[in-house]
Amino acid sequence: MSIDQNKCNFKIENIDSHKHISDMKNPQKEMKCLALYNPLTNIPNIIYAKENLPKIINLVEQSKFAAIVYININDFKNVNYDLGYKLGDKLIVKIVSIIKGYIKEEDMLCHVAIDRFAILVRSVKDELDLAGLVYSLSKSLEKNVTIENSNIYISASLGIAIYPKDGRDLEELFRNADTAMSFAKISGKSNYKFFESNMRKEVLEKVELEKELREAVENNEFTVLYQPKVNIRTGKLEGAEALVRWIHPTKGIISPVVFINLAEEIGLIEKIGEIVMKTVCSQNKKWQEAGYKKAAIAVNLSVNQLKSNRILNLIKKTLNDTKLEAKWLEIEITESIIMEDFRYFKKMLNKIRDLGIKVYLDDFGTGYSSLSYLKTIPVDYIKIDKSFIDDIGKDKKQSAIVSALIQLAHGIDFKVVAEGVEDMLQLKILQKYNCDMVQGYIFSKPVSKEEFEEMLKKESISNL
Repeated sequence: MSIDQNKCNFKIENIDSHKHISDMKNPQKEMKCLALYNPLTNIPNIIYAKENLPKIINLVEQSKFAAIVYININDFKNVNYDLGYKLGDKLIVKIVSIIKGYIKEEDMLCHVAIDRFAILVRSVKDELDLAGLVYSLSKSLEKNVTIENSNIYISASLGIAIYPKDGRDLEELFRNADTAMSFAKISGKSNYKFFESNMRKEVLEKVELEKELREAVENNEFTVLYQPKVNIRTGKLEGAEALVRWIHPTKGIISPVVFINLAEEIGLIEKIGEIVMKTVCSQNKKWQEAGYKKAAIAVNLSVNQLKSNRILNLIKKTLNDTKLEAKWLEIEITESIIMEDFRYFKKMLNKIRDLGIKVYLDDFGTGYSSLSYLKTIPVDYIKIDKSFIDDIGKDKKQSAIVSALIQLAHGIDFKVVAEGVEDMLQLKILQKYNCDMVQGYIFSKPVSKEEFEEMLKKESISNL
């Protein structure tokens, strides 16, 4: 027994929108197809699955092995936003062609939502066979594709639920496959997960956290801490890095490690970033008007913020509204971000620097950059990651690597900041290697605006 998935051999653009429905050859069939099939991809939609539920359940029960594979194309909304819906539609058609390469006649592909698909898999013999199929499909959905001369990186998160152990009816299988897919996204994109009963608890916790994070943005439950950057030779305060914290009404302070990735995923990172930037610029201007030492404060930008065409306007507007000179705002980005799309981010960072804003390359040395790119990266400072600093007083190889990184950076006219400096031995070695600035608990942990204000009054937090 099978279900005919190819009853509608037309696309929506084939229908003349100016033609009366009664003039169509078979208007009832056309309307039925429009209701049950996705007009872009010409495959069944979720309404089709619901209408044919008894037949599908019968197929599942007759199968020796069956499973639902739920597929979510990661960050598809960014493609529509950045490149337009026309290219987005063509990308979806391309993705469907990739998926179809992995399904057999016994399987059923359903277009659940614009960026979501479900496969009823009946063509594999067991769980091991299914794992091989899902692995290959996942890898094929992680690639760069070219659509109308635009190079687009795609990836997908997949969740799998197996009949009957993960559900005895289609609704439960769909729900559990969706849960597994959500868990795959939590665990890291371009990933797949088989459903496990303990997943539901974690996914529900994530759903609750998402709800609370949206409320936090509405209620502005965020505060900014400042971690000083200190001149390694003089001990003078040079500036600070702004670090956001979520002040939850019942859970207290929540680290960005907990909520930043979620904010990226659900599209709130730009709003949080806007809150931080406005807070920092406004506060810095107040300190300057009060006559305190002038210091540049660095704000971290995420990949989604840098990808947005709005980031330059946000920076310009914030500086204009607060009357803060551009040189007192700095930007920090991670090394991994700029390597994701070097040409684009190079262009964007040059525009930011043209405003008079200095740029820091964070987490330097963690393995992403190549020397061929390094000489053209448009940044002013390199921050050596804490992982390199931890053992420089105990490990000669680590010490030699840090020395080489500092010399390399100075050789191409970058200044160097060492992160995570915690003891005098580390500090003395970094002084010997001519590092420019340091951050770390040896001088100060991230502090409140009131505590940082006291540091600005003194202009120094060390007696080096």
